[in-house]
Amino acid sequence: MVDYLDSASCLDEVKTNPSVRGLAGVEYDSYLTNQLMISAGMNAEVQTVYRPYYVAAKFLEQLRSQQTVSKADGADFTGLAKPIESLLGLQASLDKAMGLTISDGFEAILPDCQVCENKLGGASRYRTRSHTPTMRP
Repeated sequence: MVDYLDSASCLDEVKTNPSVRGLAGVEYDSYLTNQLMISAGMNAEVQTVYRPYYVAAKFLEQLRSQQTVSKADGADFTGLAKPIESLLGLQASLDKAMGLTISDGFEAILPDCQVCENKLGGASRYRTRSHTPTMRP
């Protein structure tokens, strides 16, 4: 069970997630820990809550070794789009379920989100709107 209040537990969750496993060696520990710190939310008890699925998704988006061709001769490849979408969807659900306040810019949405058009402001949206991240075709 993940302890979302413990950065070490969340770092382990990032690194052992099936989408990330084997890609994030110890050389990424400092970077991933920093990402957990800056993207953390606050709960109603004013406790820092780490968001490992957001960090895993952003790590996959940035990892050059996993970037692939997205189209070739009319064929479309999903590559990492589905795992990233899934991780962000899971994090958005957890953020809402835990009633987290999230800093602007760290919301668990895709850059080209159809539902909110990436224009929703701040953490209050988790309490006022239903949101499911989706990718545009």
